[in-house]
Amino acid sequence: MASSGKFSLFSKVFLAGTILVLGIPMTNAFAATGIQNTVDVKKIAGYTMGEPNEEGGVAEIVKYNSDNEKFYVINGQAQTLDIVSLKDLKSSETVQELQKEDSINIAEALTDKAFTYGDLTSIDINTDYDLIAVAVQEKDHAKSGKIVVLDYDGKIKQEYVAGVQPDMVKITADGKYILSADEAEPRLGLGNADPEGAVTIVEVDSGKSTQVKFDDVNVIADDVHIRNNGTKVDATKDFEPEYIAISKDGKKAYVTLQENNAIATIDITAGKVLSVKSLGYKDHSMSGNELDAIKNGEIGFERLPILGAYMPDAVASVNIGGVEYLVTGNEGDATEWGEDDSEFINVADFEDVKDSITLTKQFKGMTPEEAQTAFKRMKNSEVYDKLEVLTDRGTDAIYTLGGRSFSIWKADTMELVYDSGSDFEKITAERFPDHFNWSNDDDEMDKRSAKKGPEPEDVKVGMIGDKVYAFVGLERIGGVMTYDISNPENTQFANYINSRDFSDKIAGDVAPEGLEFVPQDLSPTGRPLVIVGNEVSGTVSVNEFQVPIQQTPPIDQPDDQTPPVDPNKVSKDLDKSLLNKEGEIILDFSSYSQLSLELTTDKVKEILSTNPNAKVMVNKGDVEVGLPLSILKDINQKVTLNILPKSFEGAIGPVYDFTIQAEDGAFIDKFVDNKITLKFKVDPTKVKDWKSVVIYYIDENGKKAEKIIPTEFDSTNGGVWVEVSHFSTFGVFEESSAGNSDGNKSDNNNSNDSNTDGEQSKKNQSGNQLPDTSTNYFNLIAIGLILVVLGGFMLYIRKRRAV
Repeated sequence: MASSGKFSLFSKVFLAGTILVLGIPMTNAFAATGIQNTVDVKKIAGYTMGEPNEEGGVAEIVKYNSDNEKFYVINGQAQTLDIVSLKDLKSSETVQELQKEDSINIAEALTDKAFTYGDLTSIDINTDYDLIAVAVQEKDHAKSGKIVVLDYDGKIKQEYVAGVQPDMVKITADGKYILSADEAEPRLGLGNADPEGAVTIVEVDSGKSTQVKFDDVNVIADDVHIRNNGTKVDATKDFEPEYIAISKDGKKAYVTLQENNAIATIDITAGKVLSVKSLGYKDHSMSGNELDAIKNGEIGFERLPILGAYMPDAVASVNIGGVEYLVTGNEGDATEWGEDDSEFINVADFEDVKDSITLTKQFKGMTPEEAQTAFKRMKNSEVYDKLEVLTDRGTDAIYTLGGRSFSIWKADTMELVYDSGSDFEKITAERFPDHFNWSNDDDEMDKRSAKKGPEPEDVKVGMIGDKVYAFVGLERIGGVMTYDISNPENTQFANYINSRDFSDKIAGDVAPEGLEFVPQDLSPTGRPLVIVGNEVSGTVSVNEFQVPIQQTPPIDQPDDQTPPVDPNKVSKDLDKSLLNKEGEIILDFSSYSQLSLELTTDKVKEILSTNPNAKVMVNKGDVEVGLPLSILKDINQKVTLNILPKSFEGAIGPVYDFTIQAEDGAFIDKFVDNKITLKFKVDPTKVKDWKSVVIYYIDENGKKAEKIIPTEFDSTNGGVWVEVSHFSTFGVFEESSAGNSDGNKSDNNNSNDSNTDGEQSKKNQSGNQLPDTSTNYFNLIAIGLILVVLGGFMLYIRKRRAV
């Protein structure tokens, strides 16, 4: 035991190194995202319409009628249209149980006796023209279906001929056209009837019904996939229209062709296909696009040489800043037709095809050598054998179904603007780790990892306050994701709500199929709602966004009484007569707690001809905004300046969210050549050192993203001036009191260092950046190896001395 003292030092060093090396997980174990909700959503009501069915098809598509404050939902189990009133719905801490008011049996109500009812698949409502339209399929899968128009009580007003298997119906905003996506699947196999897919366009005034088919090969892009080794000529039967969105001007229809991983654009008035464009593939080798591809009862994300076909089901259109965008839920869908000799199946397990894959495709997130190494690891490991892959996309890569995400595309080019990457899997893993990638029909953890993950299904878009949001339903694990897409290229997560009860296989709200957004001004509660039809549980959930309630005038208000005016809203006409000698228009709202200032811009150019440097100076008490009028010279419509107070821990002065929004909904948020001046008032007694006072830009995640050095101080009266080239949330802080916070990592602060893991790489889609967790593990391993070597060296020296 005499040598124990000498050995103690060696053993400590060697043991420490060994623990560091062996204790670090070498797998891609899940690391928490830390993504927090930025808006509050809660379930306030629910409706149960039948017995749960693990096959789905109970509560499906739901639409809200703001004229009578009722929602209409397709009951696939009873084959009825259920009507449920929300007139008595209130914001509440308890979930209110809703009751059915009426059920419409469409099959019994049809007047065409030669038509054999098969299925009720979709509904749409246009309250401006008092239209309700539903899609009805024929019992014979090869025969034409119907578009049926109802009144608000469910009585049939008109029936129109649709194409084969109408699966989705859409009314244009002007009420002139009703469209249906006629899916026309060969449900009995290719050896039997294979009808032609189409989009039906009904002219409401004339009653004319036209089926637009995909028979013009010149408008189909060369990279659009045609199944079963087909060519463009086969597109007439291969294309199966899934979902329709309408452009803002009502002239174009955007149609998802899910199985072909493409979107078609149709001229509604001309009844003509303008283009069919492929959406390409999602590169899962890139940081930010990690996925869990293994069904092993564990959570683990990794970058792999896999290309995911987006294959969107639902699509929504939105115009932001004058640009038309499409928002898609990238579900993915396999083709499995017929039986025996007539069957066609394009999906298999990885183990069945891995020996035929050559992996010659280039990946953005891996070098060819790295991709081959990862591919060999997948081939040689049985854990990937059950990964579901597409078999008809070629052998140059591993192709999987769906993007496990939602995407934003430019409507005219189908250029990808944003994709949520691996957000959905990572957020659900963090919030429901024991139920990660559950399916919607059982309670097996990690069951969907080797298939399509959470399967984003329906997607809707709507305005809440001055922001544009996308709402995405997750068909498997359940729940609804909400994202702020006001700036599409910088889309931000806002909320995830899941009202499923995980104590049983099917309990609570399971399998969102159809979503319906109800804007604040049309909501019976005065707050925005998202109504969800959950097809497996057979329930409809009503989720409410917890924003200030919008007041509406009483029903019995006299005709000569004007509605209550929001005391924080005001309008001003800009005119050159308001200019002072300094070229400023002074507007004083110092008594306002918050401000929504509408400005006319029709005379801005006239003002600028008098003084090119003219400004509007808006005083709101503790903050003053200097707005150069040159920013507004080409707007040609009214704009609204919003100044909304915010709270932020550590601020020594006011914090405000600033926005300028045009009348068409577009945000004016960048002023590169004409910076805006902000003057914040600060209590001098709260400042320890004026040289340490700074302004921080606070991003959508509530983090300090950019430090801005003030241009001027007034230490006597308490004032801080700063110039900004974009609008967002800004606040006053003192460095000594703020501590080592986000955003002060560089002097010029041109970059946002507080992005969540993978966010920047998703935006620019380049580089081989590894997750931070990998880097941290590598550092620890390196330290451990050094300690092991040092321990070994000490042992060698000790033995030499002993000799």
